[in-house]
Amino acid sequence: MKIVISQLIFKKQGFYEHVYKKHTSDIKPCIGDKLSDSLWKDGENEVIEVHIDYNKSEIFVVMEPLEVDSEEHGKELAYAAKLHGWGALS
Repeated sequence: MKIVISQLIFKKQGFYEHVYKKHTSDIKPCIGDKLSDSLWKDGENEVIEVHIDYNKSEIFVVMEPLEVDSEEHGKELAYAAKLHGWGALS
């Protein structure tokens, strides 16, 4: 099944970037699971939502948002996400 992992990068004062990464797996993530990726500072992040679309054979996974302290830091993190295989969510 196709899995789309969604990651929000935000600052409380309005800045945000939304990135995603696609995988194919037979393993269905569940709320509370920790997923590993080189993007995350500690190497993993927690799943907070899981949406399954059986018509598309797709699982949409929402990760714990990453809060940044400045818009510049957020843009740097969004750029780093692209280097780690993440794309812009449209």
